Amino acid sequence: MKPIHLKTILIASGFIVVTCVLFLNSKSTNLQQFRQEIQLLRDVRLINALVNQELLTIRYQLFTNFDSLSEYTSKLKSKHRSLIELTASPHQAIETGKLNNLIQYLNDKFHMADDFKTANALLKNSLTVFPNLNSDLQLKLANFDNTELIISHVDSLLRDIYLYSLTNDDHVDDQLLEKVETLESLQFSVDPEIAPYLHVIYKHAKTVIDNRREVNSVVSELLDLPIESLTYNLQKDYTSHNENIMEQSNIYRIILFILSVMLLSTTAYILIKLKRKTHELEHEKNRALVTLHSIGDGIITTDANGIVQYLNPIAEQLT
Repeated sequence: MKPIHLKTILIASGFIVVTCVLFLNSKSTNLQQFRQEIQLLRDVRLINALVNQELLTIRYQLFTNFDSLSEYTSKLKSKHRSLIELTASPHQAIETGKLNNLIQYLNDKFHMADDFKTANALLKNSLTVFPNLNSDLQLKLANFDNTELIISHVDSLLRDIYLYSLTNDDHVDDQLLEKVETLESLQFSVDPEIAPYLHVIYKHAKTVIDNRREVNSVVSELLDLPIESLTYNLQKDYTSHNENIMEQSNIYRIILFILSVMLLSTTAYILIKLKRKTHELEHEKNRALVTLHSIGDGIITTDANGIVQYLNPIAEQLT
C-alpha cells in the first residue's frame, strides 16, 4: 500500500472520529428529562388556570368551602417545588431569571390565595348574618309604632348590599353609601332599645363594603400575575433549545455519513488496486518461471542463507 493511500485513510478516519464526538455531544441532552420539564411547565399552566377559575367561582358564588381551591393550590405547590429543583442545576435551554420570576410569582400567588380565603370568609359571614339581624330587628320593632320607615330602609339596604357584593366594580354606589350613612344617623334618633340592632347592621354593612373591596382587589392581583405568559415563554425556550440540538445532530449525522462513504470508497478503491497489482505480479512471476524452465542452462536460486529456493529442469538433472 502506498503511503498516500494510508494517509488518506487515516485522515478520513480522523474526520469520522471528530464528527462522532460532536454528534454524541449534541445528543447529550436527556430527551426524557426534556419531556418531563416541558410537562412540568404544562402542568403549572393548567393548574394555575384551575386555581384562577376556582377563585372566580368562590368569589361570585360566595362559597366558603375552599376544598377544591386548597386541592389545586396543593398541586401547584408540588409543581413549585419541582421548579425550585430546576434552579439547582441550571439548564442551558432557559434563562435562570425567567425561572426565578415564575417561582416568585407562584410564591406571591400562594400568599394572596390565603388572603383571599380570609377576606372572602369575612364577607360571606357578614352576608350570612344579615337576614338574621334583619329578622331580629323586625321582631324588636313589632313592639314599637311608626317603624315602617326603618323596616323599609333596612330591607332596601340589605337588598343593595347583596347586589353590591356580587358586582366586580370597586366603585361604591352613592345611593348605597347614603343608605349606610342614613342607617348610622338613625341610631341616634330611635329608641335606645332599637339603636344597638341598627348599629350591628351598620357595622356588618361596612364590613361587607370593605371586605368586598379587598376580595376584588386580591382576585384582580391574582389574575394579573403573569404566570401563564411566563410558563408559555419558558416552554418556547425549551422547545427551541431542543429543536436546535436536533438540527445540529442532523448536520453532524449528514457529515458523518458523507465521510463514511468517502472512507469506504477510498478503502474499496485501494483494495481493488491492490488486487489488480497482486494479479499483475502473479502473472509476471508465471512468465518468469516459464522463461527459466525454457533456458538450456541449469539455474539454481537460493536465499540469503544459501538454502535452495528454485531449480529449473536442467539443474535438477545435473544434481
